[in-house]
Amino acid sequence: MGDVVKAVVLAVDNEQNVLSAITRTLRSIDAEVVTASCGADALKMMANKAVDVILTDMRMPGMSGAEFLIEAKKLQPNTQRILLTGFADIESTIDAINGGGISNYLTKPWQGEHLREVVARAIRVARLEVENGNLVKVNEQQNQMLTELNAALEAKVETRTHELEAANAMLSETVQQLELSYETMVDLLANLSALPHHESESTRKKIELAVGIGKELKLDDQALTNLRRATRLHRLGWCALPQGLTSKSLTQMSAQELEQFKHHPLFAESLLLNVPELSAVAKIIKSQHETFEGSGFPERIATEGIPLASKIVAVVRDYYDALSGRWRDGAVTGAVAYKEILSLSAKAYDPQVVAAFKKVLPTHEKVNVQALEALIEARMLQPGMELARDLTTERGALLLNKGRVLTESVINTIVNLEQQIEKKLTIYVKRKDPS
Repeated sequence: MGDVVKAVVLAVDNEQNVLSAITRTLRSIDAEVVTASCGADALKMMANKAVDVILTDMRMPGMSGAEFLIEAKKLQPNTQRILLTGFADIESTIDAINGGGISNYLTKPWQGEHLREVVARAIRVARLEVENGNLVKVNEQQNQMLTELNAALEAKVETRTHELEAANAMLSETVQQLELSYETMVDLLANLSALPHHESESTRKKIELAVGIGKELKLDDQALTNLRRATRLHRLGWCALPQGLTSKSLTQMSAQELEQFKHHPLFAESLLLNVPELSAVAKIIKSQHETFEGSGFPERIATEGIPLASKIVAVVRDYYDALSGRWRDGAVTGAVAYKEILSLSAKAYDPQVVAAFKKVLPTHEKVNVQALEALIEARMLQPGMELARDLTTERGALLLNKGRVLTESVINTIVNLEQQIEKKLTIYVKRKDPS
């Protein structure tokens, strides 16, 4: 294999004293630290030198940190990119996340030991990507997709305008009172990672069921808070996946796509590790796809090695994903999803979590989980039928709550709505068990 080449850390800042301070701070790390005073000089250096980790300021003359990171990613896609700045500029930070693909965000002044830990971790990640041939291929394909997406961005701006305007409106309202409330940060990250999808109703149900199971298992207040936040952010890592991948169910993904999907817990952990209050949440999200018998990902840990909160998130996530069709090709009924969770006890799921799920779910859902449901077209609806699931639009907007007894007037409204939007609604009604 040959000798291991020394890792290279590139620091970019227009202030020489900052570059000197970074060099001194990283002296104890086994890495070569090189510096550049602007983005243009850094790009010239990267054209001739492989770089493992980039540390860059945001505000620099000529080329901003976000603009530099975008170009740096094109030159060396596997490089770990870290934003180091003293300015809390939300829009620039979003540009760096979306365009530059940063793996971490540090503020000035930094703590020396923390900076060393973050850089050392980034070096390990960069080297793993280089050493893992399959991951290199996945990253090359992902970067190619991102390049094509960037080239086609102009054509997609109009179709995503409403989603982005909604996100920007939310940012404008929250930035005023930010003082970085951790709850606000959790909501912000979750909403950004969800674009262009909206599933607030589904997420609310997941959180309620997860907390209910946590209480049944006697988790303390802090553990319940971490569980609630982890459930809210369990899809945070999706923002780093190729566009279109997350619209597929797991059974629809190719082997290559599934390998890409398996990286999302690590992406989420990387985004949260620099926030001390969310470090426990990062570990929960990272382990949410581990299985009780040890065949999960990303670390194939098993039984007691998996955080209890991660086991709870897994059961709740898979139950609701089965209902929505994200687990497999096609949605299933509540009764089918319930039985599948129980059948995988001691295999995919911890038996004590499944037992708590079995006890809590009927109260949480306020329906008999054994009840049968029927998928029915709007034109076949009749007065007196009762909705077995929430009736929502394709984008997740709630129209009618489950349990609603349909009247002739309501049925006419549903039929007219389908005609106006020229799309069929997914309607489940309760029916008696013929047995």
